[in-house]
Amino acid sequence: MRIPVIVPAMRGNADTDQALFDTIAEAYNRKDLLPASSLARRRRLQATIDVMEECRQRKASLRLGSVLEIGCGAAWSADYLRGHYSSYTGIDHSSRLIALARARLAHNPHLTLIPGNLHEAQLPSESFDSVIGIGILHHMERPTEALSRLRSCLRPDGLIAVNEPQTGSPVCRVLRHARKNVDRSYSKEQVQYETCDLIQQFVEAGYQVEGIGYQGIFSTLFAEVAVPFQAVARVFSAIAVGIDTVLECLPPAIARLITWNVIVVASTTASRESDGGSSGAG
Repeated sequence: MRIPVIVPAMRGNADTDQALFDTIAEAYNRKDLLPASSLARRRRLQATIDVMEECRQRKASLRLGSVLEIGCGAAWSADYLRGHYSSYTGIDHSSRLIALARARLAHNPHLTLIPGNLHEAQLPSESFDSVIGIGILHHMERPTEALSRLRSCLRPDGLIAVNEPQTGSPVCRVLRHARKNVDRSYSKEQVQYETCDLIQQFVEAGYQVEGIGYQGIFSTLFAEVAVPFQAVARVFSAIAVGIDTVLECLPPAIARLITWNVIVVASTTASRESDGGSSGAG
């Protein structure tokens, strides 16, 4: 496992989030150690990858290849996706979460973990087949700039997939607002996205959106909260994951009204065609 130079922390609201996640790092990491939470968190990641893979089939490319995960936390995705990538690079602004990931994954030779700021990290250009972000853009002060930064890291046939909180479900909006007021471990700096606004951010950053999906109904509780009585909770989590897997296949207009999160998958096709067109015009 390679250990790169630590890069500076993010500023502004991101400083608040960084301090929060450093403080709650052990509790946050514990979610993936609990059977009920792990089932739901694995499902959230898999649903995101499923939308990406549907897009890859249309592009005749069926591999995750070299993966970059932004906001990787303790890098549990490296475990959940093991066997499906050639290399995994994770970046997170919580140095404590990165330290926990390094301690757990020291034996993985295909792993690179970077603590620090995406905008200042030294990431190689056109080096990743897949970029993944699970619930990270809504923590960022400048998400469109972050997407632009990530675009330069993708290979020409690469894809980026994000899973973000969305506003389509009135029930989920109310519950999120309530959680902000009662859960000290829940960041109050984050936002929720209208699907069209999130798509617009990708377009402004030079991407072509390839796929949209909606994720998380009943399983989201287990993914986000370390519920007690794990032996029983695991059974209910498995049931919730099974129900969600079916309901997430509903038509998007319906799924949007009942789910917590939206998945967007995009490619750099638009920016590369634009660059090619500009070169040809010259």
